[in-house]
Amino acid sequence: MKKQLNLNDYMHKCSIFLVFFLLFFFSTGNAQSLKRQVIGSSGSSVSENGTTVQQTTGQAYGTTSNYGNSIRYNPGFQQPIFRIETIKSTINATVFPNPTSKQVTIETDKVLQNVVIQVIEMGGKLVINEKMNEFKSYTINCSDWANGIYMITLSDPKDELYSSKLIIAK
Repeated sequence: MKKQLNLNDYMHKCSIFLVFFLLFFFSTGNAQSLKRQVIGSSGSSVSENGTTVQQTTGQAYGTTSNYGNSIRYNPGFQQPIFRIETIKSTINATVFPNPTSKQVTIETDKVLQNVVIQVIEMGGKLVINEKMNEFKSYTINCSDWANGIYMITLSDPKDELYSSKLIIAK
């Protein structure tokens, strides 16, 4: 004598099968994976006929080549350009006290016309950007500034320039 499955048992077995099937189906191919990547520390660029190509060492190895206008390129990342440039001061000025915690004074040896004063924190944020018709001495209240290194720059329309590092230490 054959045993008959009732409808509830049949539905229960089918739902268990369906759950296992869905778990298997959705867990394969969609799992997270880890790719080896390298962050480069140097690079170069070349310009030819108005086209500039930049690259850094350590591009991810799994990139796909693309072709356009007879140029082959591999997509990847570009690191920000880091340069150190020496700025020759043409304005004779002093910044004191340095380091400071409350205020700093910028003073020149002669009166300058139409001077722009800029103070930039090392993160690149512009803290002060002021134009003064006449400049000989200027005191800045920096008591609410964060500890760190700032760059003070004076410039005028004759391309004269002064740049100095300012240290805030409280």
